[in-house]
Amino acid sequence: MAEPVSKPRRPHHKSRNGCAQCKQRKVKCDEQKPTCQKCETYGSPCSFLQTHPQKSRVPTVASMLASPEPTISSVSSPASSASLPTKFSILDMELLHHWTTVTCQVSIDFASGRELHRTVLVQYGFDYPFVMHLLLAITARHLEHLRPQKQSVYKHAADSHAAAALSLFQPEIANLTTENCHACFAYSTSLGLYTWASQALDKPSTLLFNPSSNYQSADIQWVRLHRGATTILASMWHLLENGPCHCLWDDWKDLDEDRPDPLCPDDEVYFNQLPEAWKDLPEQQKEVLDKNLKVTTRVLSMVDFPVGPGKLASGMSWFSHISDELVQMLSEKKPEALLLVCYYCLVLKRLGGTWWMEGKAENLLKTVMTELGGGWETWTRWPVERVLEGNGALPGLVYRAWI
Repeated sequence: MAEPVSKPRRPHHKSRNGCAQCKQRKVKCDEQKPTCQKCETYGSPCSFLQTHPQKSRVPTVASMLASPEPTISSVSSPASSASLPTKFSILDMELLHHWTTVTCQVSIDFASGRELHRTVLVQYGFDYPFVMHLLLAITARHLEHLRPQKQSVYKHAADSHAAAALSLFQPEIANLTTENCHACFAYSTSLGLYTWASQALDKPSTLLFNPSSNYQSADIQWVRLHRGATTILASMWHLLENGPCHCLWDDWKDLDEDRPDPLCPDDEVYFNQLPEAWKDLPEQQKEVLDKNLKVTTRVLSMVDFPVGPGKLASGMSWFSHISDELVQMLSEKKPEALLLVCYYCLVLKRLGGTWWMEGKAENLLKTVMTELGGGWETWTRWPVERVLEGNGALPGLVYRAWI
């Protein structure tokens, strides 16, 4: 009987450089960085993340919006295909499940809006990946907020999905059609939620302007994108008005334009005094500021005395109703325009119970106060006292908040 011929062993490369998680599971690690394929599939934090931060690998929405004059029709060079998500992992399934069961329930403050985000927007996501990527990005921010022990994993997921969403959205909004207008609208409304959720509380706010002192004129990135998208989408209003997202404005239809805007007595005193701050400006600028003070007054009144729209929708409507002239004044950091933002922070403070608004009023007010410097205390004292009350920041020290 012939002896069996032993097969030669296949040569293989042994490596002890795999991640800690694969070693614990006793599986072969592909050693891909900043997170190996096995950990990405399982949705678990990879030890490679600690030594290879993803900051340079995945572009953020902020970096993709950082062109000198961002417009909706100008498409930034998309991130390299290696840095954007190209398939959906088990982690993404976790994010989608969390979106439908938790995140959309605690992010929207009226029942029809929650159902819209739970069902209709998810369906749009199947047809238009830029919507799905944005929903997953929002959920990753929420989980980053809830689970600090896995913060690096969720931060990486949020940055990746948000960058992918924006790169896919820009060519769609630049070529708006009757087919994609509803999905584009869903994206543009949800982007605000993601942007607010992404603001770091330990750094100056960048929601309204670039707070860097190195620039004489700052670009208002998110506000310009939001308002630009709204302008373009207006051309499809005849379709949007009665479309699947109609519940977002149904409560606004019957709102009386001439309704009184009552304020709490203390607020009313200071709002009435504010025009004194710009009484010496040219007439045209005074008209702009007076008009936008009325907008701010109405928004605060609707938050304090809700009639129709929910508090969150009312508070966020400020960004749609302020004038282009005020946006320009903010981009130039005109002190009187910044004062209006101080008073808008009173609105934000009263929305602070929602996870994506926590701490944002304080953060924005500190940023604005730093830009204003001294000399405006007569008009800033009230918002400083009301917004920073109990946060350990004394009014006299707030000017040095970010130094």
